[in-house]
Amino acid sequence: MKNKLYKQKEPQERYTTLEWLGGSCGSMNLGISLVRDTHTGERLICKEINANAADYEHEVAELLSQFPNIVRVQDYIPASQAQDSGSGSKLYMQYCDSGDLGDLINNHSDAGKKIPESFIWHVFYSIAKALEACHTGLGAENWVPYWHHDLHKKNVFLDSSKNGDEHPKVLLADFGLTDTSQSPDVLELMAQGTDCYNLVEIILQLCLPEEADEVHEDWAERLKELDGRQDGMYSRELKQILYTCDHAWFRDQNDDKKVVCKMVRMIEELRPQNRLHEHEGKVLSGSAQSSRSRVPSLSRRAA
Repeated sequence: MKNKLYKQKEPQERYTTLEWLGGSCGSMNLGISLVRDTHTGERLICKEINANAADYEHEVAELLSQFPNIVRVQDYIPASQAQDSGSGSKLYMQYCDSGDLGDLINNHSDAGKKIPESFIWHVFYSIAKALEACHTGLGAENWVPYWHHDLHKKNVFLDSSKNGDEHPKVLLADFGLTDTSQSPDVLELMAQGTDCYNLVEIILQLCLPEEADEVHEDWAERLKELDGRQDGMYSRELKQILYTCDHAWFRDQNDDKKVVCKMVRMIEELRPQNRLHEHEGKVLSGSAQSSRSRVPSLSRRAA
């Protein structure tokens, strides 16, 4: 499959800024704002990117947005076409009305409430499928694998609009660090774990939201804590898949694609079998007001 080139776009006046959401992070990201498409009335996220990195990020994000569970790219205006001189390129993406997983985890931690297991399985499967699409192309011809390299709770968004399901849609975003290499040198340079490692890290943060901001050297400590809890909060099947992923990652950490595909199959097999241990109450989505800062995530790419 060939990467799609951006199409000629309509004038920049098409988009009206509604709210400035966050400042720059590093030298490649210049800020994020909430805008409205004056032609359709749809709200979108506008990410302004340094021109040196923007074309690549747009190309990758648009290519991957064809798959489920990945944020949709709506439009792209290169810096060369921007009317305000000195600004970066602008990438317009789907707006997710229920915030991100970081907001949701903070809300549950602040309220002292556990996250329902059905939602954790929903997140687990949605992100695993998104990574499987990035790594394999889901059968696309001549697919070149893409590794996200920046998977964390602030780069996973929740969207409840046009969704009659029990839980909001879970969407992977921010492809500023995405690369076609998974070599140890690249991971060390980016100071990131593999996609599989980071996904299990997110699931553990959902299971133990009160510890989500604490630094842990590896999963083992939190896996033991989760397994030793006496509150009956989470099922044996959920703990089983986390332990299996832990062992699979250490055995095949240089083949993340293999681990993620195995993870997807295991979730499909084990999820229907478990009797969900539901916590009373609803999921406190990111749309709920949190006492913590809600600055949107920006890729951490440096110059």
